[in-house]
Amino acid sequence: MQVLQQPVNQGKGSAVKTGILRATGQYIGFMDADFKTDLSCITDALERLEAGYDVVVGSRRLPQSQIETPHKFYRRVASQLFKYGLHMTFPALRGHQDTQCGFKFFKQNIAHNLFHKLVINRFMFDAEIFFLAHRLKYQISEIPVRWASDPDTRTTLIEGIFRNPYDLFRIRFHHRNL
Repeated sequence: MQVLQQPVNQGKGSAVKTGILRATGQYIGFMDADFKTDLSCITDALERLEAGYDVVVGSRRLPQSQIETPHKFYRRVASQLFKYGLHMTFPALRGHQDTQCGFKFFKQNIAHNLFHKLVINRFMFDAEIFFLAHRLKYQISEIPVRWASDPDTRTTLIEGIFRNPYDLFRIRFHHRNL
């Protein structure tokens, strides 16, 4: 195991990108450090990769998912509004219900290809990964997760209202020729 450190906080997307691009295993994944998603879900993700999928993502919105501690009401409303905005910006992603779950696994070559193309350094990097994977026609599997909300979040509603639409626009503009 290797611990990586960035001298300056450039955002979650930047930190995950640094780790993914340094990883060397056959399968590469990440999950939120606060273990919102139960570790047992890793087995399902690896089974899907072994079955031939390129990208496996956790989804809290699948009927089989077990949500032990849901988000607060205002966060659930904001999440629905975000999903609506995402699907309006990227209609091809309408089949994906939960792009922001912090549980994603990849075949190594797929992970490196996607993260080399990443331009978003903050929270919208998840949406960019979905967009890129879809555009590059990778096989994506969404799996149910066992998940619990953590009230100690670092995101704010105000930041999301202004930054997220801007970052979605950047994704659309930057990858317009893909």
